[in-house]
Amino acid sequence: MIQVQLVTGARSGEIVIMRPCDIDRSAKLWEYAPSHHKTAHLGYPRMIPRGQRAQRIIAPFLPGRADAAFVFSPAEAEAERLKANHNARRTPLHHGNRPGTNRVANRKRPPRERYTPDTYRRRITRACERAGVPRWHPHQLRHNLATKVRREFGLDAAQVMLGHQHADVTALYAEVNRHKALEIAGKIG
Repeated sequence: MIQVQLVTGARSGEIVIMRPCDIDRSAKLWEYAPSHHKTAHLGYPRMIPRGQRAQRIIAPFLPGRADAAFVFSPAEAEAERLKANHNARRTPLHHGNRPGTNRVANRKRPPRERYTPDTYRRRITRACERAGVPRWHPHQLRHNLATKVRREFGLDAAQVMLGHQHADVTALYAEVNRHKALEIAGKIG
């Protein structure tokens, strides 16, 4: 999720609700239209272009996934973690616990099918603490991309990539921006 957010500048809330059915993969550059977004209540469309770098990051999560399933799932991450722990086990199976024998039957908070922006932020905070590095939050990834795009392509390009809207934006202007955003995504990944 961090890598996707770093190359797309999407909001945390847009990353955690990503589903295969929301990603148009029919063209060279993919377009992600989140089912919910910050300005949806104002009637603004939201399209997040996915360049080749973002596609390479997301592609391994898509095969075999139902169209309406979330791309990033804490339940799947927990299952992978448990499997990795089992594969790294040094004690023979006939000595000690077998997989699954020492687990609580009804966990108070089992892993859910999707992250929330808050659980995503907490995962990052805990990883920073474990690694002994200064804390940061996911919105900084959006700022990072905005700075990079503004430096390389200008302020208008940063506005387009981040999906920022103004009251005087017309339908024609939005369409022009959509093509500019796809062009930028093609160049930066």
